[in-house]
Amino acid sequence: MRSRVSWERSGRGHGSHRELAAGVLSAAVLVLLACGSAQAQIAKLRLDTGPSYVGVPVDIQIYAEGFEEEPQPEVAVELPKSGRLEFRGVSPSVSGSIQIVNGRITKSHRVQFTYSYRFHPDKAGRHRVGPFRFTQGEKSAATKAVNLNVTEIPVTDKQQIRLVVPEEPVYIGQRLPVRVEWWVSPDLRGKLYNANVRVPLFERLGEFNFIDPPLANETATMSILTASGMQKFAATAENRRREGKSYIVQSVSRTVVPMQAGRFELEPASVTVDQAIRFRRDLFGSRIPTQVLKLRAADERRVLIVKPLPAQGRPPSYAGAIGRGFTLDVAADRTVVQVGDPIKLTLTLRGDGPLESASLPPLGAGGGLPSKLFRVPARKVAGIFDDGAKRFEVSIRVLDQTVSEIPPIAYSWFDPDMGNYQTTHSRPVALAVREAKVVSARDVVRSAEGVEALSDAGDEEAAKEALAAGQRAAGDSTRPVFSFTGADLAIEKDVGRLAAAGRSRLTSAPAQMTLYGSGLLIIGACLLARRRAARDPVVVKRRKTLVAEHKRIKGGASVAEVADALRRTRAEVPGMLSNELDSLLADCDALVFAPGGATARPTDELRARALALAESIAKEVV
Repeated sequence: MRSRVSWERSGRGHGSHRELAAGVLSAAVLVLLACGSAQAQIAKLRLDTGPSYVGVPVDIQIYAEGFEEEPQPEVAVELPKSGRLEFRGVSPSVSGSIQIVNGRITKSHRVQFTYSYRFHPDKAGRHRVGPFRFTQGEKSAATKAVNLNVTEIPVTDKQQIRLVVPEEPVYIGQRLPVRVEWWVSPDLRGKLYNANVRVPLFERLGEFNFIDPPLANETATMSILTASGMQKFAATAENRRREGKSYIVQSVSRTVVPMQAGRFELEPASVTVDQAIRFRRDLFGSRIPTQVLKLRAADERRVLIVKPLPAQGRPPSYAGAIGRGFTLDVAADRTVVQVGDPIKLTLTLRGDGPLESASLPPLGAGGGLPSKLFRVPARKVAGIFDDGAKRFEVSIRVLDQTVSEIPPIAYSWFDPDMGNYQTTHSRPVALAVREAKVVSARDVVRSAEGVEALSDAGDEEAAKEALAAGQRAAGDSTRPVFSFTGADLAIEKDVGRLAAAGRSRLTSAPAQMTLYGSGLLIIGACLLARRRAARDPVVVKRRKTLVAEHKRIKGGASVAEVADALRRTRAEVPGMLSNELDSLLADCDALVFAPGGATARPTDELRARALALAESIAKEVV
């Protein structure tokens, strides 16, 4: 399209003529700009060539050019009267170039948006798709509508497809085994290509969750259309007979978890495949199909009924688990504590159910850890799933000296096979709880080790008060006062008197050696007495306790006496952790709580283990 605007300018013309010419020129320029802008935006549509079939998706791509990079052009399209139009995404591309010819610089800047759609025809006939309209501010472009002639794919009894789902009602959150089976006649072996399996159930994300095992190096796989596109699944192959005919059956198994309750009508699963009729050989001798025939098979509609979990009979220790055979193990990092000391519990959950999403119920539910005896965290505890189990770590505190064990903790789940709730309990953990030690300001621990001992015992306030009292005592110490009253400070000036040799017996060599030796002995005795006085009384008391408990372990007449002495030994070193010690105490507790175990005598092997551990603990005390 060409536009030319001409005008004449007269030097003697009137001003009104000049204004009219300028107005005509401006209008012409605006018309040219508008025409150029209208021609700049282009939208082109491309789709798959060849015949279209029912159940076979048709890919559509639209290219929009002449728009700015931002914002992305908005697209509007008329929905088809039959079938389903699916938006797949958009990808922008920007390209530019600079060309210099004979000193003239030419720049080009090209922006293109590619929109991807997929049309799913559901019946034979003529289908109209489009037009697609793109707008970006004042700029716009549109494609023409396209007509698709869709035909039915021939159905043969030489192949079948089935979706196997539970026929009886299921519960929300229950793990459901679902299987897709593709039955093929043996005489089609090696003649089928480009199989396109579609299972509408697998496309219903949000209503269902899907769990699949990791795809390893399986020899057989099956590609199935899902909400995220074609996806490969591990498949198994076997020979079966049905209605007197032999088939090769490929199966794909998935685990489906319904997330909503209700009645779900599932569209039929289907498969379309190319059957090769003629072949040719390539350079390597492989057969390549040159003529194919489309084949299709479809399943029946399926119905899945999902029921909500019953509210009646739901225990307070239920935290949403669904499955069967759950167990809960509880282990404590320490069994000898003072009131208020933290105890770290490790709770291990196992069972046949979705452990990845399992949570921990309140520890006080079902008569577990009562709030008047234990302090438990109020926030929800996150766990770690590893090696087929889920582990939770919780820190609790004992509030009463009368507590002798960590009571059994309840865990409940819903069993879909039995249709009711089940509950399991962990085993109790024996505890030895001592009264918390309160240190006043008078019980000042002068050494840093004593203050650390109070801090290890869990009495931080007493430790701070003791340290402050020690610092005040050090600051209030008085220095000795010297008095010079009555002292003769006169200076002797008689040289002879000063130079005269003393004739006292104390000046003899033996006397001086005796005096010097006695002085050294006195200094040594003073240093030893000072060292003994400087020893931390807490450490001294610990050593005496360890010696006494070592004797009790060595001469204990029962397993209970040895275990109690060993616990008192470890109590002298609160911060010490030992898996071997915990294992030995667990063995002792098992013997004590067994029938007649109160008077059970320790074996030589158990006593030797206890003595060795006691000696290793004693080495920790400085």
